[in-house]
Amino acid sequence: MPRDDAPLLHYAASETDADMYYATGFLAPDAFAWFRAGGRDYLMANDLEIGRAREESSADVVLSLTEYRGRAVKAGVARPGMADILATALRHHRVKRALVPDQFPTGMADALRARGLRLDARPAPFLPARVIKTPA
Repeated sequence: MPRDDAPLLHYAASETDADMYYATGFLAPDAFAWFRAGGRDYLMANDLEIGRAREESSADVVLSLTEYRGRAVKAGVARPGMADILATALRHHRVKRALVPDQFPTGMADALRARGLRLDARPAPFLPARVIKTPA
């Protein structure tokens, strides 16, 4: 059984995924990666969105997709795809296993598992704090 303090991981478009928008405060039409590890929230953005992500998101750290693509190439991946890039970032931040929402993309989950990561699905609510309503 996964621990409650296990790292969290999500990959989705925040325009269509309430958990992703709640986690990041960043509204984007295309899928991007977010993870929580070691008490910090990380958002991975492409070059077109990185400036806006740094200004608008609630993430503690906004990572450059381009930087981690380069790290994947240096690690021997000739043509890194998103799963290679995300796995490189997760390993860099010492994440070997993570909880993902039960609607996490199956293809991405399979690709990350093939790269040595352990993923366990957390049933809804993925982010329990999201169900607590405040006046704000």
